[in-house]
Amino acid sequence: MGQAVMAYKSVVASADFREIERQRDLTRLNETSALNNARRKGRTEGRAEGRQEGRNETLRKNVNHMCQEGFDVKTIARALGLSEQDVNDTLGI
Repeated sequence: MGQAVMAYKSVVASADFREIERQRDLTRLNETSALNNARRKGRTEGRAEGRQEGRNETLRKNVNHMCQEGFDVKTIARALGLSEQDVNDTLGI
């Protein structure tokens, strides 16, 4: 048993072993960093998509409401900063 302990200590004390452990630690750190960056990027993209969907939904509601109130396509487009084609597409015309 004593020989095994001595052999372990000599391996752990070697420069090669320390370098392998250092490389292993760096690899773990890089993997963790890459995962955190991917999560952050995914959240950022998801928020941007959600905001855009919200803006689109608001425009759809406004177009529909203005149409129900009797506004013509040209007026709706001008009021909301859309093209007449976008208004027609939203209304399904």
